[in-house]
Amino acid sequence: MGSHVYLSAMKRYLLIGLGVLIVISVAVTVAFIVLSKKETPPPPQAPALFPSAGGVSQIRPSDMVLLVASKAGGDIAVRDFISDDTTFNDPSNPDVYFIARSSIECYPDCGPGASQSAFNISYFKPTRSFTIAILEEPIGQSRIDAENYLMNVLGITSTQMCELDQYTSTDTQTNPAFAGIPLGFSFCPGAIKLP
Repeated sequence: MGSHVYLSAMKRYLLIGLGVLIVISVAVTVAFIVLSKKETPPPPQAPALFPSAGGVSQIRPSDMVLLVASKAGGDIAVRDFISDDTTFNDPSNPDVYFIARSSIECYPDCGPGASQSAFNISYFKPTRSFTIAILEEPIGQSRIDAENYLMNVLGITSTQMCELDQYTSTDTQTNPAFAGIPLGFSFCPGAIKLP
């Protein structure tokens, strides 16, 4: 009887030991498979395509490093236009950047900024918003020229342009009928139709 109890206990210990050995073997095998599995790098992505005034330009995602405000309060990733040679920081107001300036509106020193005759485009850094001043008739065409210029500088689509926090208008000298009215972009919902 004593040997029978002894054999029964031995079988139980043997089964428990064998079970533990199997569990450890499975765990080691799974860990080896998981750790030795090489991750396949994702395939390289083609650059995103964006419209420009002369067709479609290619902008790599790494070029889009500046976040500007959307009307909804979110962010829109754009090309870093502040670092462009044609962007001019207003020396009397360091929060204002001129993306395009009319020589008519220029102060004594326009700096290296892009010279335009039909519009001004400025960026106000604290609010991350844009102001577009239409300065030449026909204001409809001047607005389209400003839209295309800004879209190209920012490297974004027309849909993203409609989301920008921006104010587009004209002055009384250019067109008293539309002066001070938020004109919007011509291709966006709610835009004012211009001659």
